[in-house]
Parts: sequence; structure tokens; C-alpha cells
Amino acid sequence: MIGLIPPAIRALAHRRMALSALRANSSLSVRLKRYNAHMAIVRSCEAIASNSPETTQHRVVGYPLAGHD
Repeated sequence: MIGLIPPAIRALAHRRMALSALRANSSLSVRLKRYNAHMAIVRSCEAIASNSPETTQHRVVGYPLAGHD
């Protein structure tokens, strides 16, 4: 099921979860572990998104990506 979610959307969701983890009512070490775990997922999703065929195709053809002027 994870493969059906586009990497950019998944990265955004995990970035929000990471920020929520910092505000949780837990000990500092637990909040930091959760934050770091979510941010690791964000970095891997962004790496996948930057290497996806759709992104490279738009860059090669010269069409700007949405939100990237």
C-alpha cells in the first residue's frame, strides 16, 4: 500500500508527523527519536522523488514543475 502514495506527498506527511512528534507529551529522548525517524523517511522520499521519471522528464523537456518556478 505504501507504493501507491507518491513520494512527495508521503514526504510532506512525514514532515508534519516529525513536527508533531516534537510537540508530543513525551520525554525529550522519545520526541527526538520520533522526529529523527520521520525525517529519515522524508529524506529517503525526497531522494526517490528527485530521481523519478516524471520529474526528470519535465526537467529535460523544459516544463517547470508545479511550485518550482
